[in-house]
Amino acid sequence: MLVPTDTRTAGELSPEDLEEFKRLCGQNLDPSLVPTAHQIEQNIPIYLAEDVGPLALSSKADRQRLMDEFYRCLLHGPGVFAIKGLMARAVAERADEVAQKVTPDEFRSQPQRRLFGFGEKHVCEDPENYAEYYSNPLIALVSEAWLGPAYQVTTSYNSIKRGAPEQAIHRDYHGLKPDYPLTTQVISQMLTLQCAIAHTPQPLEKGPTRFMPFSNHFAKGYIAVKSAEYYEWVSPRMSQMPLEVGDAVFFNPATFHQPGVNPADEHRSMNLFQINSCMSRAMESKNTLKMTKALWPVLQKWAAYCPGFAVLVKSSDRLNGSVSNHNGHGGSCRHPLEIEALIAATSEGYNFPRSFWKQTWEGKDASQTEADIVRRALVEGWDQDRLFLALDEHHELRRP
Repeated sequence: MLVPTDTRTAGELSPEDLEEFKRLCGQNLDPSLVPTAHQIEQNIPIYLAEDVGPLALSSKADRQRLMDEFYRCLLHGPGVFAIKGLMARAVAERADEVAQKVTPDEFRSQPQRRLFGFGEKHVCEDPENYAEYYSNPLIALVSEAWLGPAYQVTTSYNSIKRGAPEQAIHRDYHGLKPDYPLTTQVISQMLTLQCAIAHTPQPLEKGPTRFMPFSNHFAKGYIAVKSAEYYEWVSPRMSQMPLEVGDAVFFNPATFHQPGVNPADEHRSMNLFQINSCMSRAMESKNTLKMTKALWPVLQKWAAYCPGFAVLVKSSDRLNGSVSNHNGHGGSCRHPLEIEALIAATSEGYNFPRSFWKQTWEGKDASQTEADIVRRALVEGWDQDRLFLALDEHHELRRP
């Protein structure tokens, strides 16, 4: 992944570049890099949610160790790993029903249905299911491990059946061109995380996504992925695994990958995540104000039975999963980190850009983020009118 210091752009690909690419992709994953993995298949670590899920809600030390392991896998390792059973089957299947319902009629008969902005549609159509889905602590743990806090989640639903065009092998993010500095091309992968969660069974014959482990280490990969010579070498060597409903794959966007062709008449459906660092630009916009307001009744209900959430917020230690979530008086008790994960996936957690003019000359307080306001409202027991007014005022402060 080292960037040559004597060149600004990738330039032309040389025979030596191809040999270096082959060397990188010819590695075998050292199991000591991923000690918590249940198994390694075709150089891809496979974790079990029943093993790592409890760690995501455990002590700060346990969470840090798991975050370090995921980070190493994405940066120093193959750039891809799977978590079997990450999402409860019933939750994933209900989310798929929501996707079918909100799909425009003109798209229903198409062999490929791509529903952009699915998260926003999801929370407005079924906020309860959205909350069950995006409060998943493992999604939050992997996101923060790779991107740090205040990341932004965008999702699009993708469903493919017989007749859908084959996609080329590619890297994700903005389709960086040769005139971008090589440093920009390399650093972009560290500011974005990709994830796909299966909503339908995906045996090999239905063409689940294929990956080229360790291709994320090749600095000139955004150029090479469009080369026929590289394509011919990569295609027969890619790794592929079957997925069940609720299984998730996380990957570095620089890892070469390709969704397979589905020859069946039944759709192969996934929820595709692009999760961005607060220091990068997401490819897709989302209306966090609208989403936060739609989610508020669920958040309010969950927080009412979770006194541990107030303790977590006041401690300013988001990594401490050992905060008690015992409510003492019955009710459906959520872990504080589940509520925190839900807020992080929905509301804006970063305070820039904002209008310094309004803050400085109009005396407006713009120090809190949208997510901070939601946390405060939950801890202090605000009603809906007070929260919505505060959110609207905050939204105005972010406008020029």
